[in-house]
Amino acid sequence: GIVDWIEAHILDTLPVSTIAKKSGYSHWYFQRQFAMVTGCTLANYVSRRKMTIATIYLTQTQASIQSISQCLGYDGQAAFCRTFHRHFGMSPTRYRREAPGKEMNMQYPLTVEGKDAQVRRSAAVAADQDQRMVFGVMTRRAPT
Repeated sequence: GIVDWIEAHILDTLPVSTIAKKSGYSHWYFQRQFAMVTGCTLANYVSRRKMTIATIYLTQTQASIQSISQCLGYDGQAAFCRTFHRHFGMSPTRYRREAPGKEMNMQYPLTVEGKDAQVRRSAAVAADQDQRMVFGVMTRRAPT
C-alpha cells in the first residue's frame, strides 16, 4: 500500500506530488484523504517520521549532526536543527546529551491497530484496487 511505500522511501525527498502520483490520485485529493484518515497532513507526517528517525541516529550512533541532516534529506544542518528544535524544544546536540531513552513527541509508522483490526484515527490503511492505491477506513469487524 501507499503507507508502506512512504515508509520504504522516508529517507528520500518525498514531494507530495510524487506520492499522489504513486497513489493514482490528484495532489489535492490525496492530501485531503491522507489528512482525513490520519489526522495530520502528509508533510507533517513525513517531517515527524524523519525527526523520530533522527532521535535514533542521535542516540545510537556517533554520526555528526551534518551527516544526520544529509541522510534525512535536509538542505543543510541549519534547516535540520531548526526543524528538530521546533519539534523537540531542544537542539540535536542537547537531545543527544540529555534525552536518550525518553520518548518525546515521536511519530511511529502508521499501522492497523486493535484486536478486531479496525483502523484508529491515528492509523491509515492503503489497499490496492484496480491498479490504484486507495485510502480507506475499515468500518466492519474482522470475521471471527
